[in-house]
Amino acid sequence: MGQLIKPTVDAVGWTYGLVSVLVFVVGGLTNSFTLAYFFSKSKKGDIANLLYSNITLTDLLLCIMLLPVGVSFLEEGTSWLSDHTICNVWGMFWTISNQMSIFLILTFNVCRTKALLFPFAKNSMAVVKGVICLYILLMVIQVCLPYFFKSSYSLNSDFLICHWDYQGLFGKDSQKYWIIFGLFNIVERVIPFIAVLLSCCISYVLLIGQQRAETEDLDVQCPQREINWWERLFCKKRAINNLNKVRFRQPPDKLKLRATYTILLATVNYTVLNLPNVIYMILAFSDLLRPEGATSLLSFDTKNHFVTFSLVMCAGLHAVVTPLIWYWRMAGLRKFYKETLYKTATLFRCLKEQGRRLPFSTRMSNTNGTSEDGVIANPMVGMVSNGTITNRRSSIVTTTINGPEQRQSTTTINLTEQRQSTATNPPLGKHED
Repeated sequence: MGQLIKPTVDAVGWTYGLVSVLVFVVGGLTNSFTLAYFFSKSKKGDIANLLYSNITLTDLLLCIMLLPVGVSFLEEGTSWLSDHTICNVWGMFWTISNQMSIFLILTFNVCRTKALLFPFAKNSMAVVKGVICLYILLMVIQVCLPYFFKSSYSLNSDFLICHWDYQGLFGKDSQKYWIIFGLFNIVERVIPFIAVLLSCCISYVLLIGQQRAETEDLDVQCPQREINWWERLFCKKRAINNLNKVRFRQPPDKLKLRATYTILLATVNYTVLNLPNVIYMILAFSDLLRPEGATSLLSFDTKNHFVTFSLVMCAGLHAVVTPLIWYWRMAGLRKFYKETLYKTATLFRCLKEQGRRLPFSTRMSNTNGTSEDGVIANPMVGMVSNGTITNRRSSIVTTTINGPEQRQSTTTINLTEQRQSTATNPPLGKHED
């Protein structure tokens, strides 16, 4: 199965293993159904559906790749990823999926915040696709960096994941290590986390301002209404201007408002489950800056349980909870789930009923002149009597089972007219010369 890299796994490791397998099963199913729904609803120019599809696809990959990690914990340290080629492929896809998950959440929040700040300015599908493709290209270059330095991905015996050990390659004191650490951790994880949190706060404040502007009895004929300081705090001025333009009283905007709340819930999920990751990055960066002889801030994590939870478990939990949020907030997705499950149950029921009918139909076919090897019996048997063959029409009745009803169909076999070779019994009305 794999190479033994840990002698024993404690209770926390077993818990991590069970959680990983559960993430693979539940997350794999929910993300697959959700991705099929978004693909079925995809249409040209729909930026929201594009981002939904990409986020769900990324979460599906994360759930699938968490299975080897879970099995490694449950098998007490043996890993499927000990193979060099598998470890390199897994490490590249794991890095890309993690970074894309963060980037797509950030992109969705920026697009939604822009729509709230500038409701009449539309986001460009070409720009969004271009930004996503550019970031994917940068990620591909990043995951290929180890090969430029004649290195590769290796299996970490503590986290049970494959990663690039650039610390062991360059050393903590080298300039290359500081650049790579700052790029991979501070720039790509901490800064996007802060940007997502800031965008989420701005969107929430704008939504509060819109709701207050709609519920209060405002005079739409007086756009010069004085704005108090607390109203400015809740962006009331912009909400009043939009309300005067009859922007937020149209039914389609109510749907957009609900979609905005859905994105905010997904952002809260991202924030909660990525906070341990950010805390770990800050503590690790602080340890690099600490003077010699000072106590490490990560000294409490002697068995790397916190690091594993921050880098691995949180990514899997985020990939599971996100499709559940889509299911909770989207009525169309709930309907798609019910229809798909109903069709699946109907298919299994039909296959089960067909399996029950098969022996009965086989017996019926054997009683109607069919041998066990599928050869139909000769219909001429029993028709030759006293050396005479007469002209007959023989009917063979077969029984066909169709559902709960049994229908009989009659197949008529025409026999070839033959003449008697002797003159004892001539055909009627005719004599041989």
